[in-house]
Amino acid sequence: MKGFTWLLLMLLTGITLPAQNKNIPDLQLLTSGTPTSIRGLSVVSDEVVWVSGSNGTIGRSTDGGKNWKWMKVRGFEKTDFRDIEAFEAATAVIISSSD
Repeated sequence: MKGFTWLLLMLLTGITLPAQNKNIPDLQLLTSGTPTSIRGLSVVSDEVVWVSGSNGTIGRSTDGGKNWKWMKVRGFEKTDFRDIEAFEAATAVIISSSD
């Protein structure tokens, strides 16, 4: 009986709760044309976003993610960047856990 009461309570709670996504913008699929696995993200502002990834790749958007500039760090083409910390549109520190 205790299990049935718990199940009934969970079902009723799920039915009565309002949707939580009223102010969430539509999601868009990001296709870079660059074969990389994104590992790090740093959001500086509503407009400036940096990402880091595998194979020495980093990306930067200065228009809120509408357009991206993809770059490879010379000498680190085989490095997987695990994180990125950006300070502005022109300055970021890339973090790797290996060579």
